[in-house]
Amino acid sequence: YINYERFEALCSRQKVSNELAALYAAILNELGHLIYYRDENLKDTVILKPDYLSKAISFVLEDKSARESHGLIEHRHFGEIWSDSARPGHERYPGDLHPIFIRLMEKFDLSYQVVMPEEGAPATSLLLLFEGVVERVLTEYGPSLRQGACFFNADAAEPTVLWLLKRIFQREFRVSY
Repeated sequence: YINYERFEALCSRQKVSNELAALYAAILNELGHLIYYRDENLKDTVILKPDYLSKAISFVLEDKSARESHGLIEHRHFGEIWSDSARPGHERYPGDLHPIFIRLMEKFDLSYQVVMPEEGAPATSLLLLFEGVVERVLTEYGPSLRQGACFFNADAAEPTVLWLLKRIFQREFRVSY
């Protein structure tokens, strides 16, 4: 990952204006080649390898204590997961990225910040857990997906299922109305 100023500097070295660099960042994000959002909390960071973020998110979604708490996770626990010394160095993430990863998880609708009823409770998020969803999707839609043609009734298909299908199979799906 790099900060956005560095991204602009790299573009500038190639004689690309800042305006065009912003357009490139947006297009490359849409194409999935990098992750960049102009959102107030995210605009300073460019993640050059989307798999870097995917791996970090997978550690959270697979975390045993997060599952046992039905998806409720204190923000400090994200740091414990992403800085776990039991993992090799390349699978640990710098602390300055943790709030960015949390914000991206919210942007992707994978987690939602919640307010706990106790006064002074730590910042907490609720994770969207996919227990059984992948298996159900593959059972219900797998044969037509493998044939390359799959249509969904928008009233019947859950948004989560469509989102997950897009990510599993790395392509768009048509939704019929």
